[in-house]
Amino acid sequence: MVSMMRNNLDAIRTHTGNHDYLSSLVQTILQLHQQVTKSEDQSFYFRSGIESNREKLKKLIEEFGEIRNSINRNTVADFRNIINLKQKALSDAENRQWTGSRFMRSMYLSTYRHSIRDIKLHLDIKKDITKIPKLETFLEQ
Repeated sequence: MVSMMRNNLDAIRTHTGNHDYLSSLVQTILQLHQQVTKSEDQSFYFRSGIESNREKLKKLIEEFGEIRNSINRNTVADFRNIINLKQKALSDAENRQWTGSRFMRSMYLSTYRHSIRDIKLHLDIKKDITKIPKLETFLEQ
């Protein structure tokens, strides 16, 4: 089973090129899924924290689902439009006169930059793969 999961993961790596975040997310999900489903083979410490590991797995699966939905739902043009809008908003925010603290300004601008970075990552993945398969595809094989 582990070798089949690795083959599916290699397929994602092949299609996504250097998108280590997505492939490492899938790899982490596959490993944790295997550990949770075969918990009797795990250490005492892992078994004692099985509920927190299940919760972690659930959150990782939700994160993958959000990325997958974003990439599958949008086109390359959609991502470019979103990036342009966010960069314009960032530029406007950078040029605005601030009366508050520098810390708050920095946090505000950081939020825009982080959002733009995430959308660029999704755009790069979208350029390489037109559609990301469901996670179940990798778990079934």
